[in-house]
Amino acid sequence: MSHPADLEERLKGLARDNRRLTVALCALAAFWLVGAAPRGGAAVPTPGRTEVIDHIVVRKLTVVDQNGRERVVLAAPLPEPRLIGMRSKRGETVSGVLLFDSNGNERGGYVTDDGPSGSVSLTLDEVGRMAVSLWAGERGSAGLRLGNQDGDVVDLNASPAGASLTLYNKGKASAVLPAPEAAAAPEVR
Repeated sequence: MSHPADLEERLKGLARDNRRLTVALCALAAFWLVGAAPRGGAAVPTPGRTEVIDHIVVRKLTVVDQNGRERVVLAAPLPEPRLIGMRSKRGETVSGVLLFDSNGNERGGYVTDDGPSGSVSLTLDEVGRMAVSLWAGERGSAGLRLGNQDGDVVDLNASPAGASLTLYNKGKASAVLPAPEAAAAPEVR
């Protein structure tokens, strides 16, 4: 099992990578919009010439691959998730950035909940299932969840009520820190 300091370093690395991805996506969006912006006369870009756009306002920006398949969507709000070619219900309205694999399946994102919770989260997904989730509530709570398709999960949470670590094996709590006083921990669904 990893040492807590190793986990903290990995979380810092994920946050750093997420910031870099956000900057790269914004730069990509800006370059795309510069190329698509109307110009006086012919709409042919001039080699070696860089244009600066002071302000861009969009509700949705979609980056597609060479086959025309969505690979990155930046939107407010984001569309419902697409898994194995079909749209499904997300549960809550979110805004942010979604990443898709070459088959068009949602594989992760960096989103804010548009509802009352106001949480923000970074997710890394397997096809059809969240594998890693790092989140922060609006005030005073944060968590990390790592899990696999068999229901083996590590839940690390911190809130004003205290910190907890829960390990699940096959969907059933196998270790809880601090130990619950009266009730057993809930099952993972």
